[in-house]
Amino acid sequence: MNILAINPWIYDFAAYDFWLKPYGFLVLLSYLKKNGFHVDYIDCLNKKISCDNFGRGKYYSEVIPKPEVLSSIPRYFKRYGITVAELDQYLQNKRPQLLLTTSSMTYWYPAIKELTKILKTYFANIPSVLGGTYATLCSSHAKETIPVDYIFPNEKLSHFFEWVNVPFNHEQFYTTLPEYEYFYSHLDYAVLRTSWGCPFACKFCAIKKLFP
Repeated sequence: MNILAINPWIYDFAAYDFWLKPYGFLVLLSYLKKNGFHVDYIDCLNKKISCDNFGRGKYYSEVIPKPEVLSSIPRYFKRYGITVAELDQYLQNKRPQLLLTTSSMTYWYPAIKELTKILKTYFANIPSVLGGTYATLCSSHAKETIPVDYIFPNEKLSHFFEWVNVPFNHEQFYTTLPEYEYFYSHLDYAVLRTSWGCPFACKFCAIKKLFP
């Protein structure tokens, strides 16, 4: 199966690349790749205008209209990452059989909404899936807001693999390392995790829902 996987833009008043590679998404894509899937990957945040000695840097950005609820804030609202024209160019010759989109901060969902609308214009009849942090913490909101066919919160990860007919081995999945060299032609840094989840249960933290 041919998969087109996309890490969305950020829509916000400010954003900076403090090592923001989508680690969990890249683990999932690497796991699928090892199970025979062909994965095309687009990282909409893969465009920076500066880079320090540690790989951090400023994203390229363009001013966009503010959501009505934020109209009183006296700052520019921006799209961070590649341009819409660059995304269109990347999508021109793609022939996916499945669209996978990830999500991170919950309040960045407007970028996902815009992205999925664009994808629909290219791949109207291709099944589309949303996962990640926003899809897990705000599943009901995502179902009402994002025009995708399926939403898989983290707690239904095994259901996703069953749906794509891939055996889900818990230990193998969580010890899979992202194949950065496959997904990125250039890297300023790489992200690694030393563990998943957390032994504590602070009431203000979402980690138990994300990685129980």
